[in-house]
Amino acid sequence: MSEIISWDKSLGKEVKSGDNKDIGTVENTTPDSIKVKDDLMHLYSISKS
Repeated sequence: MSEIISWDKSLGKEVKSGDNKDIGTVENTTPDSIKVKDDLMHLYSISKS
């Protein structure tokens, strides 16, 4: 099982999908979501809940 970290410490970390595919890197966090940027510079907003 993975270690649980603070959302603030997730900046710059790699993000993978449930089927272990690379999605991108955490660029920013908000109270409700994390912002992830992929290699093609697309920015995604993923809900924390």
